[in-house]
Amino acid sequence: MLWNKFGVWALAMGAAASWSTSALADTINVLETYTIERSEERNSDEEPQTISLKDCEENADVVFSTIITQESGTRPLVVWVGPESCLDLETRKELCHPAYAQEVGANNPTVTIPSALIVSEDESCGTEAASSTSVSATLTFAFEGDNGQPDSKGSDTIVIGYDVRPPEPPNLTELGQGDGQLSAIWDPLEGEDVQGYKFYCQSSATTQEEVDAGDFDQRGAGGQGGADAGGCATSMIPGEPPPEDAIFCGEQPGKTAGRGTVEGLTNDQVYTVGVVATDLVGNEGVLSNLLCQYPKEVTDFYEAYTRAGGNGGGGFCALGHRRGATAWSSLVLLGLALRWARRRRQRP
Repeated sequence: MLWNKFGVWALAMGAAASWSTSALADTINVLETYTIERSEERNSDEEPQTISLKDCEENADVVFSTIITQESGTRPLVVWVGPESCLDLETRKELCHPAYAQEVGANNPTVTIPSALIVSEDESCGTEAASSTSVSATLTFAFEGDNGQPDSKGSDTIVIGYDVRPPEPPNLTELGQGDGQLSAIWDPLEGEDVQGYKFYCQSSATTQEEVDAGDFDQRGAGGQGGADAGGCATSMIPGEPPPEDAIFCGEQPGKTAGRGTVEGLTNDQVYTVGVVATDLVGNEGVLSNLLCQYPKEVTDFYEAYTRAGGNGGGGFCALGHRRGATAWSSLVLLGLALRWARRRRQRP
């Protein structure tokens, strides 16, 4: 009986010792709520936890919060970046690169890693760093072992996405004229991550007569409305980012959009216009082919009618009461009254 009690006590003490050792083991936990300290906050629908080309070019810091359990003292914490966990030696040699090393204690430190170092070992942010679709990197957080390599015990990983390749440019086909604006028409792109389109404009020294005459190089798909920018005076270049002196002049959201309004223009001034596509993380592509055109005041029957005092919509029901329209409405009503009286006299 005494032996049985001793055996139970021994088992209990062994379990307690085992639990104590496990509880005090060195461990790293990385919280999923990392932040990217970018110069301009991104909207919630633009995947704010994904590294964009702008983030990479500005080398925005990515800040990770950790929970570290450690028996005593400090240990070197190392972070490796690769397409998958970098704990395996061969994988680490072929596919991973170090991104962080620091002595840490059990004080739950934050770990800051430049975004360009997450995207590429040589901190390259060019289009060669990724495919056209979003990709991801796996960050392996581990204590450095006695052999100088990451220790798999107590390690943790976190995956972070990046997209540093903007969409291809669309094909601009037409610029229609409007009052203080132009109507751009283009061929929609088929890329999965296209989010919308932006317009960039530049005043041109090209004259209205030159645009109307159409004496421009019409190579390419553009030119049905407006002249091809091969003959327009501009510093904008197809296939290049908009220059600093180009102005943002409107946008059109939607992957399948093929038409939008170029706004804020001055009538009778010739403008060169290009379109760039944007993706889910706000990356802007390069300029499309360019067209030049000038906005002008356009007066049709409806506009003439409303300027004369009509209330819009057309027909008799559109003649509602509004200030400034009294004379027009009275004239119409008088004519209807005379017509009604004439028909009444003609009845037998």
